[in-house]
Amino acid sequence: MSTSRRHKNLPTFSLRQRICIFGIAAIVLAAVVWSQWFMTNLVQRQTAQDFYNDLPDVSLAALLPDQRTSVIRELNATRCPCNCGLTLASCRNRDRKCQTSLNLSKELISHVVAGRQ
Repeated sequence: MSTSRRHKNLPTFSLRQRICIFGIAAIVLAAVVWSQWFMTNLVQRQTAQDFYNDLPDVSLAALLPDQRTSVIRELNATRCPCNCGLTLASCRNRDRKCQTSLNLSKELISHVVAGRQ
């Protein structure tokens, strides 16, 4: 098969059309990169300011005061794997339906309580 026959059905673009297509692709790429950067920095700014001392639906009563402090710090520092971009404590306070943050918070507390006994 000759080269001309293989490329027979492909469209041909003028130089001006190629430049327009390249420009549009560059603009789309820049917009995607900017939006990802913006959302990452926005989440980091929000979570850096928020520090929660209480967790809805999670009982901290079984912990000693120093254990409670360390667990609260850990939950405020650990990212929730539910793809919300928040910490476990922040996710628990903002989204009470998130079972991932609930289960991980309860698991951490049970490990701390079990280690004490």
